Amino acid sequence: MSLETELREAAKNGNLAEVKALLAKGANPMAKDCDGDTPLHNALSNSHDTVALFLMNAMPEISVANYAEQTLLHSAAEGGCEQALSALLAKRANPMAKDSYGNTPLHNALTNSHDKVALTLIDAMPDVSVTNNINQTSLHIAAQQGCEQAVKTLLVKSANPLSQDGCGNTPLHNALTNSHDKVALTLIDAMSDISDSNLAMETPLHQAAKGGCEQAVKILLDKRANPMWQDGCGNTPLHVALALGRAEVALILIKVMPDMSDVNYAKQTPLHKAAEGGCERAVSALLAKGADAMARDRCGNTPLH
Repeated sequence: MSLETELREAAKNGNLAEVKALLAKGANPMAKDCDGDTPLHNALSNSHDTVALFLMNAMPEISVANYAEQTLLHSAAEGGCEQALSALLAKRANPMAKDSYGNTPLHNALTNSHDKVALTLIDAMPDVSVTNNINQTSLHIAAQQGCEQAVKTLLVKSANPLSQDGCGNTPLHNALTNSHDKVALTLIDAMSDISDSNLAMETPLHQAAKGGCEQAVKILLDKRANPMWQDGCGNTPLHVALALGRAEVALILIKVMPDMSDVNYAKQTPLHKAAEGGCERAVSALLAKGADAMARDRCGNTPLH
């Protein structure tokens, strides 16, 4: 095994004593593995802050990237190495650098839920609206991961809460789908329009129903979100809530819906979905509002079937 291979393994494992010994023997800290990673990339992505700081001082330059165009700052963000990331920024590492997927170090920090590292990067970035290859901003990722403080800070720095990714999702869609109710409420408060649908024709209310976000459902309805809107499969938010067993959300929606007979493209009523999901309280509430127990879907099934 070469000295460089040993150095790489020691860096991955966070073995500082071994790293020091191998460097003293002449191991090259700039040597790359088959992915183009240096030992410093390995230490950073594996969250070994102390080893990373030592290796950084042994390297003649810090602008090196691997074959996926990930810089050392990308790896520090991925591994949540707060001290190493601050040191790299002090050495003028570029926080706006993109890897081959279009991700900045901030995208990486947020994807891995490293809130403190994300806040440091947000402060260092002149523009937080940069998107990756699937048109996701940092705000999309922060919302998806439920990073509350990062979401608030990004909004303060004028991140656009209405931006849509490659699937048409806004950050609010992402927060709701992943059941991050508090983040969703922050985003709703910042949005001028809560009716945007994604490419599947799902509104934020559909995603709130999907994620079981009761408080967000109530606030969206207060802001006149349309409970009768049908997605690309013909499902209303109520259909979605019932299909996923979100009983509390379903009961909220049943109270505000004027018509219980809306069918999706499979001709299923909300009562079909409630029966299918075993939502007893929703079944009772739907029947009380006049839902048709004899309605047949495209296959001829009634809710009882």
